[in-house]
Amino acid sequence: MTRPTPFDASLTHPTLQQTFGDVCRRFADKDAVVFHADGHAERHTFAQLFDDAQALACGLRTCGLRAGDHVGLWMPNCYEWILSRFAVALAGMVLVPLNTRLRSQDLSQLLHLSDAKALIVAERFKDIDYTALLAALGLIGERKSPTPLVISAAREPSPGTIGLHTLMRRPADGAEPVQASPDDVLNIIFTSGTTSLPKGAMIRNGAATLNMLRINERWGQRADDRFMLCAPLFTSAGLGRATACLIGGSTLVLQEGFAAREFLQVASEQRVTATALSDTNVLDLIDELAQTPALPPLMLRVVLGWFQPGVASKQDFLRRQLGVAHVLSHYGLSETSHMTTLCSPDDDPALCDASVGRPLPGVSVDIVDPDGGGPCACGALGEIRVGGYVVTPGYYKRPDASRELLDEQGRLCTGDLGWLDEAGFLHFHGRQKDIVRVGGFNVSAGEIENLLRAQPEIREAAVVPIPDPRLGEVPCAFVEFFPGTSLTVEALRARLRADVA
Repeated sequence: MTRPTPFDASLTHPTLQQTFGDVCRRFADKDAVVFHADGHAERHTFAQLFDDAQALACGLRTCGLRAGDHVGLWMPNCYEWILSRFAVALAGMVLVPLNTRLRSQDLSQLLHLSDAKALIVAERFKDIDYTALLAALGLIGERKSPTPLVISAAREPSPGTIGLHTLMRRPADGAEPVQASPDDVLNIIFTSGTTSLPKGAMIRNGAATLNMLRINERWGQRADDRFMLCAPLFTSAGLGRATACLIGGSTLVLQEGFAAREFLQVASEQRVTATALSDTNVLDLIDELAQTPALPPLMLRVVLGWFQPGVASKQDFLRRQLGVAHVLSHYGLSETSHMTTLCSPDDDPALCDASVGRPLPGVSVDIVDPDGGGPCACGALGEIRVGGYVVTPGYYKRPDASRELLDEQGRLCTGDLGWLDEAGFLHFHGRQKDIVRVGGFNVSAGEIENLLRAQPEIREAAVVPIPDPRLGEVPCAFVEFFPGTSLTVEALRARLRADVA
């Protein structure tokens, strides 16, 4: 396997642990996280966040966990998610964020593939009872190695789990602070790819930290900004944006999810100056204002987002209806820390709408012929290849997939199509991969096909994307039943809901 570009010494920057500690000392009494839920705002200063993260890091070590161990995090957006993110880093451990909608089979598989030694969980998420699901998997109760230790964020933890808040109250273990290295693995982000099998992209500490700081510089983040996040924290985008906000000294206004009316109300009440939105979020805002034209006063200056290429109506809405000064498009993958390209407030708005920005410093973007691999001329369509310090060193315990990840020059083979203009702006054209992008999330068509084919009544199945006015595209399944089956489409949908996230 060709190795990716090592962490460039000329770009060396403090690790996440160092950067987080510095910003918490500098802005100790300032709000770090304002979590909005059920009409209530829960506030935590930078000093409180640092103290809580340190306390939990010590608590994790008292459980026998050590630097380098992998810790799964399975909970919806909340303050405990954020403090766990930094606690795991301060303890020198590796964070493995998990999709909140995972069902038993997928959860068990990812815990096994990631070698998670511990799992920090919420009590439930929407209609999913995490405690019952973990009990059914045999993860709660008498622990059998290598079953991960279950740490519950609930105020009253279930029997067989360890309370997160109990761990935070344990006496300090007296251990020396972890000496983190830029080359340490910070996160393992699981993603489906061309094989439709889960792959954990290893993200290095220095690469992730530098990438987030470069992102902040590009869009002009200020310490007095209040950044609102509704995207799930388990995603590369959600995790990256939340962490970047905090290490930049800004206040993170966090919501459990996106609801248009609540978004507008909270953005007004909390004087939000920046946020990140998806295509689907903007469509919901358009629908909301059509029903309720009265708009609360907003202070939004910047919106970061990835919008369907070639469609500027959503960006126009944000500027004209919400008064947003800068709508900045970007491009990135789980395998590249967070973002690889991003527009700037100084760029022409028309170019921001048509493109996904220029490469960040230290990142290269090339366009190559998908068949021959040779370079494409300016303006010619080809496969996007990404190089530089942001590229993952590989997939965890997946040497087969890692070998296919990079080309002979160490560039990431994205499987995405695009072209570069004369000014160096990347124009995203589409995806080559067997992936359906539903409302900003990647859904594997192959996984759905395999699930359909596993049903005894189904002879064959194929899943393809079809356009959707709200979500961009959705998977559509073509199914051939065995002769004589009485299974209806409605009954099939009901059966699959238990296994499809």
